[in-house]
Amino acid sequence: MDPIFEGFKKAYEECNGYDLSMTLSPVDPDDEPDRLYKFFRSTNFAQVKNDFQYRILYDNDTPFKLLAEEGNGWVEVYLAYWRAVGEILNAEHAPKSNSKVRNLRSSRCFLTFSHWIRSKCETRIRISLLCTL
Repeated sequence: MDPIFEGFKKAYEECNGYDLSMTLSPVDPDDEPDRLYKFFRSTNFAQVKNDFQYRILYDNDTPFKLLAEEGNGWVEVYLAYWRAVGEILNAEHAPKSNSKVRNLRSSRCFLTFSHWIRSKCETRIRISLLCTL
């Protein structure tokens, strides 16, 4: 989870929309081939929202403080991204031979893409609002 939120903090502080959007990439960077797997496995369904709230709103190592409303918006964006990453990983590891799994895999890919697009759009809107202040 740390590389994702370290990238978020740095990009947010610098108001760098491109780097911020890269923290929501559905593809592992070349220098971190297991980034998505580590991010998804860094928490669980029961704790994910609390973990993200801590990282975004309450972490003392953060060089800035967000208002609760904005911070909770970012928590929702990264929560949607975490769910999408889980679907991506499930789709990548689904067997290719079973037709039922293949159909499920196609629907999962669509669902994953939908989650990812939603989080990207929300992030871009928030970035544009942030950078106009």
